[in-house]
Amino acid sequence: MAKKIIVFNDYIKQAPIEKEHIEMFKEYGIEYIGADCENDEDFLNYAKDADIIFDQGHVKISKKVIENLPKLRAILRRGIGYDNVDYVAAAQKNVCVSNTPGFCADEVSTHTLALLLAFVRNIPIYHNLVKDGNWTNLGEQGYANMESIYGENAGIIGFGNIGKMIAEKLSPFRVHTYVYDPYAEVDEKKYIVKKTSLNEICKLCKYIILVCPLTPETTNMIDEEQFKLMRKDAVIINVGRGKLINEKVMIKYLQDKKIAGAALDVFDQEPIQKDNSMLKMENVIFSPHNAGISPKSKVKSFNMGFEEIIRIATGQAPTCRVN
Repeated sequence: MAKKIIVFNDYIKQAPIEKEHIEMFKEYGIEYIGADCENDEDFLNYAKDADIIFDQGHVKISKKVIENLPKLRAILRRGIGYDNVDYVAAAQKNVCVSNTPGFCADEVSTHTLALLLAFVRNIPIYHNLVKDGNWTNLGEQGYANMESIYGENAGIIGFGNIGKMIAEKLSPFRVHTYVYDPYAEVDEKKYIVKKTSLNEICKLCKYIILVCPLTPETTNMIDEEQFKLMRKDAVIINVGRGKLINEKVMIKYLQDKKIAGAALDVFDQEPIQKDNSMLKMENVIFSPHNAGISPKSKVKSFNMGFEEIIRIATGQAPTCRVN
């Protein structure tokens, strides 16, 4: 009997499965059915016969959904973060949850450095000044807002594929790089880093980079205790998940000038709310959760996802299981 894969959510129009891939599935006895699922009821309606769900990450897959899809064997998350899936409930029902690790490591690591450099060189503000015809001499204010990262301390929180690549790309800038990841083996000589604790990174580092997944353990891992330890010139760069940081506390520290700023690709609520006070701050720069996007990463994530689906559908062991 053919396997049924439901590709869901409002992202189908932006990221559809191509006909060639649908034909490839057929070769392995896999039937593709696409349906936009935006809530639990949609899943229970459209995916009731599904063996595998192809998840593009824009909608929650809840415990209720997982427990009420009797044929469900696997959920494949096209992406790295899988916090939109109740993976604990899935494990309890022996439903495999897999992702596509490392597909955008180059893009996210490059974007991380872009955010960091844009902040320290004050590029967004000067870009807008030039466009508005306000060409200006530097003067004292200009010098105060233009920095170098040479010789500074940078901390990377999360040392998977992306964290390692960030370390490699930071190395030519001659920064002193510290790493916190309790689950990673860290080759300090290869990556020219020093493994340390989370709190030590918060104490020591001017640039604090978050690139770890969101789990119950990492939710609000940067909270009041960590902010109290930070230098007044600290800059937070978050390309992981917004809820890694207690955003309300971060806003307070930014407003009170107790830290120097932030460069953020991810937020507590997405899209970021229009009344979020960070939008009015000149010491915060933003991107719209697009750090991992490129034509190459899109193709790679689809290919990795389809390969995992075929493995699962043909009785092979999944290679990217997270639960």
